[in-house]
Amino acid sequence: MRLLPGSIYRLMSIILCVSFLRLETVVSQDAEVPAIINFSKEAYSAQKQNWQIAQLENGLMLFANTGGLMSYNGVNWKQHTMPHQEILRTLLVDQNRIYAGSYGEFGFWEPDHNGHLSYTSLTRLIDREVTASEEIWNIVKSNQAIYFHSFGVVFKYDGEKLSRIVPPYSIRFMHPFDHDRYILQVTGHGIMLFENDLFKPFIPEVEVSSLKVTGISPAGAGAWVIASEKNGLFLYRNGQVIPWETEVDDLVQEHQINKMLALKQGGWAIGTISDGLLILDPEGKLKYHINKNSGLQNNTVLSLFEDSASNLWVGLDDGVDLIDLQSPIIFYRDNSGRIGTLFDAIEFRDQLYIGTNQGLFRRDRTKPLSQDPFTLIPGSQGQVLQLKNIDGDLVCGHNNGTFVLNDRDELEPVSRVSGGWDLKRVPNHPEKMIQGTYTGLILMHKELGHWKHLKTLHEFTGGAKELEFDHQKYLWVANPYRGLHRIKIDFSQDTILEVKSYSESDGLPTDYNISIINMGGRIIFHCEAKYFTFDEGSERFQPYEFELPANTPYQKIIPLQDSLLFLIREKQLEVIKRDKHLGQFGIHLVRGSEHIVPLDDETFLVCLESGYAIIDLKAQPNEIRRNGRITMDGFKAWDKSGALVYDVSGDIIEWEKKIELPPRINRLELSFASFDYSHERPFRYQLTGFDLDWSPWSLDTRKEYTNLAPGQYEFKLQYEDLEPAHVLTITQIPAWYQTLTARIIFVMAIAAIVWLLILYYDNQLKAHTRRLQIEKEREINRQRLALQNQLLEKEINHKSQELANSTMNIIQKNKALLTLKDQITDIRDNLGRQFPDKQYHQIIRLIQQHMSSQDDWKLFETNFNDVHDDFFRTLKQDYPDLTAGDLRLAAYLKMNLTSKEIAPLLNISIRGVENKRYRLRQKMGLNHDENILDILLQY
Repeated sequence: MRLLPGSIYRLMSIILCVSFLRLETVVSQDAEVPAIINFSKEAYSAQKQNWQIAQLENGLMLFANTGGLMSYNGVNWKQHTMPHQEILRTLLVDQNRIYAGSYGEFGFWEPDHNGHLSYTSLTRLIDREVTASEEIWNIVKSNQAIYFHSFGVVFKYDGEKLSRIVPPYSIRFMHPFDHDRYILQVTGHGIMLFENDLFKPFIPEVEVSSLKVTGISPAGAGAWVIASEKNGLFLYRNGQVIPWETEVDDLVQEHQINKMLALKQGGWAIGTISDGLLILDPEGKLKYHINKNSGLQNNTVLSLFEDSASNLWVGLDDGVDLIDLQSPIIFYRDNSGRIGTLFDAIEFRDQLYIGTNQGLFRRDRTKPLSQDPFTLIPGSQGQVLQLKNIDGDLVCGHNNGTFVLNDRDELEPVSRVSGGWDLKRVPNHPEKMIQGTYTGLILMHKELGHWKHLKTLHEFTGGAKELEFDHQKYLWVANPYRGLHRIKIDFSQDTILEVKSYSESDGLPTDYNISIINMGGRIIFHCEAKYFTFDEGSERFQPYEFELPANTPYQKIIPLQDSLLFLIREKQLEVIKRDKHLGQFGIHLVRGSEHIVPLDDETFLVCLESGYAIIDLKAQPNEIRRNGRITMDGFKAWDKSGALVYDVSGDIIEWEKKIELPPRINRLELSFASFDYSHERPFRYQLTGFDLDWSPWSLDTRKEYTNLAPGQYEFKLQYEDLEPAHVLTITQIPAWYQTLTARIIFVMAIAAIVWLLILYYDNQLKAHTRRLQIEKEREINRQRLALQNQLLEKEINHKSQELANSTMNIIQKNKALLTLKDQITDIRDNLGRQFPDKQYHQIIRLIQQHMSSQDDWKLFETNFNDVHDDFFRTLKQDYPDLTAGDLRLAAYLKMNLTSKEIAPLLNISIRGVENKRYRLRQKMGLNHDENILDILLQY
């Protein structure tokens, strides 16, 4: 069939209107597909349709959008319109120059000194009438020129002038053939070569007359793959065009091929008009079928582009999508909601079983999902909590209890206790298992080859979401919300011996949301992004330091196999093995129920909220991704008044650029981005001369500095832990008062001021020395007086001791004399006249004389006056009526002697002492409530 001129325009009308026709006729089907990142028109703030995609050498992505040129650096989108708001259809990148074509207009953008793109029209180089009605759909480059072509004409630009080449008939898109040659379909002339500005026959019209070619690509061994719009795929080999029979024949014929792209790693990407994207391997086998049901925003593919990191960009009728074909991770997305949220998975009997909040599902992983989708196991409806292979039995912990899958793929109940959370084999008892449930712990045992519910351990109540045995066979139990317990169980008697609960008082930061990690038999506890081990000696929890690759706290760590760790944080999953970083993936796990299942030694299934992901660690990251290509996104500076004085926020900013800032800059703002479009990874930075060290790793792509001193700085930026760091040199120009001349003047002025200060200080020092000398003399006098006072105090203390001793001696002497007197009186009374009166009275008088000795009183009075200076004189002065006996009694009372102690001193009875005290109170005029001792102590 020959292509008529009008058919070309009808084809383009179909493409333009396809978003309104919505030719989506196939039934949605399940699929495992690579990671897809969606960019909606709201995200990039432009029109829906994206007709072509390109990339600058520095990594910046470019898009021919209905609204004009779009650029994307991994963080920010920017838009540039054509001179008259024309629809931008095509792009070509030649170094830093971006050629563009639209209706009646074509030219190029290139960056100015600040990186801003400015547009230059080429249509001014030729008669306007020649270009006015031509719509440029494609641009290609040879060594000598740039070619812009519509369906009816080719324009050649050699760098200076523009010329026109008219093909023999209407043409379709040019495709690269080999060095400086292009291949294209020409209506009525088959497939032709464009070489040296000439059209040469290549495939006769008879071979392709019925085809509308949408893509041509080499297939190796001299063969070519030809994609046709409605007839599918063909091979051109040995001068013949033959159908290429593949498994997608019916699909591509029904949904029409719009674009075909040969992939760098082999195979092809095929974009359809109404059913998304097909990825074929080099043999033509279908690897992925990606459409709106499996993650694309739209089923109409308008453009395809593979960037320098082998990411596949898909320009859609509504949006832009990025497909990470080289990532070791693929996704199954349950967009219909039939499967639900995954909580566990297991490979069993060569089948993949997944447990979700909808039930237990099964499929054969050796077959494509489209051929063998997940089917629900009958009777498993409800939430599955855990799947385990125990001795060849698939045990299913379920909201409704615990079940075992029989040979007929039916669930047989083991326990009806709700919430089969965590199941563990009992150490040294292979016939027993213990399970944590919503309400506590239960035991199971194997009897005649079947697992049965043995006993509920009623000694422990409460949720038991996580269980682990330690090396002493204690069972650690973590509650799903609050609580951590250590339980001692006698499994020979099947009874709990001891339950201990732990909280903040035992060294944990809190008793909420504690999880248990078993690291090769060592039990580690995770709480509030910190890690702890249990010290059995002190019965307390001690901090445990993990050697992890980032400062960012992880919400969970899952150890699998030997030294293989899966580190989970917000929106990220990292994999490390023996300190080697194996991968980082932007995925969301089920919060609070994070679960990763090994399918083999290097393949792992990650449970997600609406499906799952499969990670293949055998896949190696692209080398360009290891290089961590990054770019400056903007540089702004404000002065102290808040005015913006420096602004570099263009599309292309070179790192080698040196920036000089005017004086009085108060604030700087730097923004940056990464061309690793398929991954969100952290940055770190350092401003040498200001920052003492590198910043922590962060996903933040903006940094601000304030109050920089004049001088030269280097802003170093590093992407993840990849070398080398990128460097931007920043020079802060000093103000006039910060120049060398100003500094010399300042130094001289400061020297004069210092000299004057020295003179002033010398005078002050002399005055201070004089004050210190005077103060020193005063201090010596104070010390001399203090020493004298100490000596006087010691002397007084000595006199007081002598007074006390003499008083006690008088008391003891008088007591002895009274005793002697009493005994002599008793002897006289017993002997009567045998004891002569004369001798008796002589003895009594002698005793009386010694008891009332004036010498004793004088000695007492002398010592008393030494201690209590002027006591008698002052007291006599205040109370003139006091007799010598009253003063003597007052002295004894001041010494705090009792009436019993005073009586011998006065040679009277105790009652006599009391009478004398009474008369003394009267002479002193004391009231009844006044204490005579308090009064005397004041003298």
